[in-house]
Amino acid sequence: MLYLRLIVVFFLLSQPGVLFAGEITKAVAALQSIDDYYITNNPAKVKAAPTFSLSSPAGLAPSGGVAFFGIGGIINVPGSTTNIDGAMSLGYGLGDPVKNLALGFTLELGSLLNNNMIGFDRGNLGISIAKYFPSLQMGVGMGIKSLTLWQGGDGTLDPSIDIAVTKFLKLGSFPVVLNAGVGNNAFLRLNDRTARPKYKVAPFGAVAIYVHPQLSLVVDQTAGITTIGGGIAPVAAWPISLSFGIYDVSKIVPNHTKTSLIGSLSGAFTF
Repeated sequence: MLYLRLIVVFFLLSQPGVLFAGEITKAVAALQSIDDYYITNNPAKVKAAPTFSLSSPAGLAPSGGVAFFGIGGIINVPGSTTNIDGAMSLGYGLGDPVKNLALGFTLELGSLLNNNMIGFDRGNLGISIAKYFPSLQMGVGMGIKSLTLWQGGDGTLDPSIDIAVTKFLKLGSFPVVLNAGVGNNAFLRLNDRTARPKYKVAPFGAVAIYVHPQLSLVVDQTAGITTIGGGIAPVAAWPISLSFGIYDVSKIVPNHTKTSLIGSLSGAFTF
């Protein structure tokens, strides 16, 4: 179950399109016509940019006054008899990532829909701090995850620290986001986790291409596990984003025989 928790928590915390739409689109322009309400070709009119990561942390943090939520789940948990599980997260941002630093706090709640049983038997805190450099179109951040607040079941998670860089660029006419970094504990490959050496770190990363302002395609590798999928902003004027993916496509998790699907709904609001 510890492994399952990491899957869901990472997925919920890796929906940066919703949390950091300000850095992706700069400022959301006022909608000028009903034609742009649902579908638009103008990225500035998309209130929740689709995600550019499915598991790996971003080098960004939410700005001050931004509150966000996420709810996600997995079908066919790899290496487990659990068929379905999920979790949710709530968070808030402080500061300004352009003028100085942004600081984000996230409350991770689970287990939600664990084999159709609803119960919040664990609560963990995540903290992130980041700086965004507009001239470089790049963000650099650091985070710590899985700080246990309460815990039921089979024990606590070891807190994991990560350092990440997120770079925005273009491939022809298509926006591309590169996300990369290193982390310890939960970011280690499965065969490195037995002893959980605190000093050992492993890389993670993701590449996303925006084929439309409301649709992204993503390849992600975290803890040696590859996930492919993407994100959708279903309505341009809504601050809501959906994400989807096939988890562990190469099936490196022991006893992973079925196809594992992940999905989430995320949203953000500025106060």
